[in-house]
Amino acid sequence: MGKTAGLLLRVSILLLFASSSLAQKTCKVSKDDASLARYIFELWNNRQDKCESGGDFLRDKKSINYRAQSLCKEDLGGGVTKNTARYRYKNCRSKKVEDLEIVFQTKQCFAQADPLLSPMRVLQSKEAKMPKNCKLFVRQADVLDLNNNWHVMLLVDDCPAGTQAVVIEKDQDKDFTQDWEFRHQVENVYKYDLANINKGCNAYVSTKTDKACYNPTTKEYEGYATVTLECIDSGKKEQVPIYLKAVDLGRALCPWPEIVKGSPGYDPAFNFISSSDDSGLLIPASQTPTVPAKPVPSPPAEKPPSSPPAKELTTKEKLNLAVKCMKDEKLSVITGGPRLKEKSLVWNKLNDTVALAVVEPASTADVGKAVGCMYRNGVRSVPKSGGHSYDGFSVLSSAVTIDLNKMKKVTLNQDSSALVQGGTTLGELYYEIWKQSKGKYAVVGGTCPAVGVGGHLLGGGIGFLNRMFGLACDQVLSLTMINYQGETIQASPSQNKDLFWASCGGGGGNFGIVTEYTIKTVNVPPKVTTFDFVVRKDLVAFLEHMQNVVPDAADPLISGVQMNVEDGQVEVQGLYLGEKSNLDNVLKSSKMFGFSNKINSQQMSWIESAIKFAEYPSVKKPEDMAKTKNIEAKYRDYFNLNSFYIIPSKPLPKEAFEKMLDWAKQNKDGFIEFDLMGPKGKIASIASDATAYTYRTALYSVQFGNEWEKKQNSNKLIGQTVKLDNEMTPYLSKPAPPRVINYLDIQTPSLLGYYGANLQRLRTIKTQYDPQNYFQNPLTIPPLATTTAPVSPAFNSDQGTATDAPISAGIEEDASGSPVSQETTTASMASYRGTLRASIAAFVYLVLQDSCP
Repeated sequence: MGKTAGLLLRVSILLLFASSSLAQKTCKVSKDDASLARYIFELWNNRQDKCESGGDFLRDKKSINYRAQSLCKEDLGGGVTKNTARYRYKNCRSKKVEDLEIVFQTKQCFAQADPLLSPMRVLQSKEAKMPKNCKLFVRQADVLDLNNNWHVMLLVDDCPAGTQAVVIEKDQDKDFTQDWEFRHQVENVYKYDLANINKGCNAYVSTKTDKACYNPTTKEYEGYATVTLECIDSGKKEQVPIYLKAVDLGRALCPWPEIVKGSPGYDPAFNFISSSDDSGLLIPASQTPTVPAKPVPSPPAEKPPSSPPAKELTTKEKLNLAVKCMKDEKLSVITGGPRLKEKSLVWNKLNDTVALAVVEPASTADVGKAVGCMYRNGVRSVPKSGGHSYDGFSVLSSAVTIDLNKMKKVTLNQDSSALVQGGTTLGELYYEIWKQSKGKYAVVGGTCPAVGVGGHLLGGGIGFLNRMFGLACDQVLSLTMINYQGETIQASPSQNKDLFWASCGGGGGNFGIVTEYTIKTVNVPPKVTTFDFVVRKDLVAFLEHMQNVVPDAADPLISGVQMNVEDGQVEVQGLYLGEKSNLDNVLKSSKMFGFSNKINSQQMSWIESAIKFAEYPSVKKPEDMAKTKNIEAKYRDYFNLNSFYIIPSKPLPKEAFEKMLDWAKQNKDGFIEFDLMGPKGKIASIASDATAYTYRTALYSVQFGNEWEKKQNSNKLIGQTVKLDNEMTPYLSKPAPPRVINYLDIQTPSLLGYYGANLQRLRTIKTQYDPQNYFQNPLTIPPLATTTAPVSPAFNSDQGTATDAPISAGIEEDASGSPVSQETTTASMASYRGTLRASIAAFVYLVLQDSCP
């Protein structure tokens, strides 16, 4: 009897845990995929309508009654991967060991490397109970939701200024509310991240929000929840209190893994990746907003129809119509195969998204035709100048990229201005101006020659000539733009002034596609002087001196200064618009002398200084600056960078510099770069509201983060960038840390941080020039909401755009459209009731009671 039982047991084990050798080697379940396979099995398990095999959380590895046999992957493009997982498990009904195949999809989110924690980026999580003895304001709200159903909620209102309490739902089964989002994230963090506190048993899991706050500006959640485990074997309940702080990145940008239609466990309510719907690509007819006065366009040859067709088509059908229209217009269109993948490459290798298609126009008229074809057929388009958007937003999986790489003409005019087409790179621009002027003129701009002029100029443009001449965008005299309907618009100080205002600091890809710029070139001495030195001692004191003393003293002839904190030292380099013989005197008067035993300096032409600051070994001669493809082939890499400005009213304290230095010592792939601005430079001489670039009085712009060569290091190094950002944020200005739009990072999505006090005016201009939010990416400036004809909801949800939050988020706006914080007075509740997107019938205070924060 014992032998028979033992034999049966061994046979059962063999059946249950059969070797994965039956699966192909390419389908082996890797160590990195083990958690993903577990997540999908538990997701399927949790959706069973009769019984679940061991609960919905299988914690005890010894008693887990399934095994992932294989996990096969297929790249579908656009960052989407099709996965086929095969399991052996014990059926809870038949008690037999059975096979299970689940097909699911994942989508790459370079802002959140772990798909199991999407759609949020976790800033901090830990096992922690709420502090006691605090006050809570509790009120009841009867809310009419999108489906016209009334339900009762309890709202708690003791959150910090600028945030609002997460509504704690009585109906715990209601999906996609703020409460549900927070609870779901806490539960996933507990299961798949906080392994060190995972306690106990196979269990049914439930989570209850104890208290949480939401910041509508930064989309950040912070609060406490309790995870309850109802153990299957013992029947006991275990409770784990969790503290969580996380940023919502948007499910369109960073969706969960999802089981596909036709596979066991499929649920259409949780379909966020690629589906048979239109993914927001169609522009619905009859939903064009009422907007301010229409800008004055240049007369087009043939004006496109003002509204798209009402007929509903599939995404593929719409794309096919748009492509046919563009080919009829003799445009170059790439729609598939290896060439589409190649044309979808961006500078940051983290983003390997493939566009729906790529169009390569050769003129402004071509761009207008391309946009017109796509708009009329309900297909989105995004512009690509150089592809150096830090997050790669010139290529989106749900849009066609309009690549301006065939528009690189630079013409130096007799008045020393230059006409520059939108596909030109900085290196090409520098080389052409140097060549055409025979070395007489220079151009204000950044250091990387492969960066496109489009995003660089529109976002501001920081470089080594700023302190003498202003930002790169301050040199723009006029521009030509194609709007969302394919019309041509001219903007200058005298024509479409508001659009021209927005085009200096408003960022690329927001209002239309700029195809040409007329810019000023600048006179520089025939010989300029570059200098550099290294500081290895008393680094904190040196950084404090550079922050607190140098900006007020630095001579504008020192037109650029950059500090890099890395490798346990501070490296300083700069450009002096004068001869080498006078450098020491200028450094002394600028309070930058005496910190290093040796100052290296070289006298050279401006174009030679541009080559030096590019810091690419293959760029040795002026003509090398224009060899963009060569630069991209050799130096394209993985990176994750973020930024902030140091504002005069809030300089960094000593401990902030100490944390920077500690971070740099521990992080060999990281760097922290300071670019001197300050009150004595040209940037600060222009008023903060004279253009869209608001942070003109800043002492420094700072960018920081990591660059690396191997993809497998991505999770770790993205986490290091996040770590430093978390450490710096408490020292930065409120309500949102000031950020550099040309260094955008989806991990810090607050538009208020990027645009400051000018955000509201930018939204008004967006409403005027792109009312349907046709041009958008995950950090696009949204148009204002209107009460008479709201912007199409499809446009506000596509690609996770940083626009107004969904109704369930409870965001409100004041009369001007600016986010406002909730108050706890009866009067403010009446105002809140009038501006909340959902229809709220009444608010009644219930009780003021003691509880936990």
